[in-house]
Amino acid sequence: MGKLVRFLHENGLFLTLRFLLEHLYSKVFNYFLTVKLNVKHRLYIHPSACIRGLNRMDLGENFHSGKHLWLEAVPNPGETEGAPKIQIGHHVSVNENVHIASISLVKIGNNVLMASRIFISDHNHGIYEGEYASNPEIYPNDRVIAPGHPVIIEDNVWIGEMVSVLPGVTIGRGSVIGSNSVVTRSIPPYSIAAGAPARTIKRYDFEIKRWVKVPNSR
Repeated sequence: MGKLVRFLHENGLFLTLRFLLEHLYSKVFNYFLTVKLNVKHRLYIHPSACIRGLNRMDLGENFHSGKHLWLEAVPNPGETEGAPKIQIGHHVSVNENVHIASISLVKIGNNVLMASRIFISDHNHGIYEGEYASNPEIYPNDRVIAPGHPVIIEDNVWIGEMVSVLPGVTIGRGSVIGSNSVVTRSIPPYSIAAGAPARTIKRYDFEIKRWVKVPNSR
């Protein structure tokens, strides 16, 4: 009650009422999410989230998201086998404007932290290699969705601001992805990667307990 009185004093009646209504709506929103997911553990997803395919998702305990989360687990048009899946482990926290899209599998481990404006996808809008490559004269929205290639983000990973993680990538346990990176290939465990495309620039040495520069970065 003391915190509420302080908030009222600092921000006025209108913003206090707005805060209370948003808090109540959030409680109701997350309650119905747990019912739909058939889980008893705690979740916090901001009510501004856009969610498609909730019945194809597994969300672990203490999943926390900022505003404008976008989760999509949607089958590729015409495909009936191999339901898409988004699996998120325990104690995962993502900031605002994170978009995760799956037509195959996006799997995120435990204790993962993500900053804002991050894009993770297991598929491309169009095919850009081989004999079935998309014709650039076809409107992008009408191009065939490329087959999905699973994305795996292992435990204890930290992903910085404005990172894109592309299809077929595994980010190894304990790794860090620097801001503005584009992850086009897998990153080994206990690594720091940065750049576009992202490359490993440091690895953790458990013997000396330090992050060590990689001489010939991949």
